[in-house]
Amino acid sequence: MSRPPLVERAFQLANGGGHPDWRTIEHQLIREGYAGVAFELNSPLLRKQLNRRCAAARE
Repeated sequence: MSRPPLVERAFQLANGGGHPDWRTIEHQLIREGYAGVAFELNSPLLRKQLNRRCAAARE
């Protein structure tokens, strides 16, 4: 079974409620073996979106 693309997986993790912000998602993606995580998550807009999803999922 193939795994989802990196950004899609990042949003899955954010929506899951187990992460307070994009930084912990970054670490989780690295643990899961994704390559180029820092490069892919280098967008301030993407980080902001992930943080918002994390906050909403934890409410």
